[in-house]
Amino acid sequence: MHKLPYLASLRNMLCVLTLAGLIPLLSSTAEAQSGLYLAADVGLARGSTSDFGSEVSGGDIDLKSGLGYSLALGLGWQGLRLEGEATWRQTDIDAIDYDSLTVGGHPIVGDVLGRVNRQLNLKGTRTTLGFMANAWYDLDLGLGLTPYFGGGLGVNYVRYDIDLPVELPASVDSQLGLPPGTAGILNNLAGDGGDWVLAYQVGLGLGYRLLDSLVLHLGYRYKGAGDAKVKWGYGGAAKSEVQNHVFRAGIRIGF
Repeated sequence: MHKLPYLASLRNMLCVLTLAGLIPLLSSTAEAQSGLYLAADVGLARGSTSDFGSEVSGGDIDLKSGLGYSLALGLGWQGLRLEGEATWRQTDIDAIDYDSLTVGGHPIVGDVLGRVNRQLNLKGTRTTLGFMANAWYDLDLGLGLTPYFGGGLGVNYVRYDIDLPVELPASVDSQLGLPPGTAGILNNLAGDGGDWVLAYQVGLGLGYRLLDSLVLHLGYRYKGAGDAKVKWGYGGAAKSEVQNHVFRAGIRIGF
């Protein structure tokens, strides 16, 4: 588990802001979004790996790619757009790989830990509900094209619902030299719970004005958050990173 998770994301933020700064500031006859607007987006979060750790376990969580949705209400003025945004995403968990595991005070190591990883019957999801305050800047290039860049700050509610029984026979305790009852605990492994964490995002994209009051847009966002806590079924609480590369498409409707 990283002690300073935001530092691991600093390079991504700098890359996005640098690319945005390279977009030429050209004059045009097109107008940036002005006045009140409503935006709706669908976004694909690329599959990712998150570290987790607690007093009794540690390892990696692999997440599949997943769709998410957002709604935003904003106000544009002279190229600057300020908005409040709500987002929702649910992502299936693809795999969990323990690199440390202690059950009943007994550390599980070596080949036994490898067997536990191989026999996990994992089912789980991570659900994220976010509320962000964003600022975007539009650069008018003419022909209705408007690149934009910016970012935002806010909070995420992150919830994990995980069933991960190992499905070992009770006799495995003596076979592997584990304390009696260890197999029963492993067969009922689970984690669930939610946590509010601070969140941020940076991004850029390109809008196209289809009508005076309608803009279509494509974009990329890097989204990061603090470590969310998850209650583990046999004791302890794990902390897990939350970060995503998100590719989005949507519309903005002016009033």
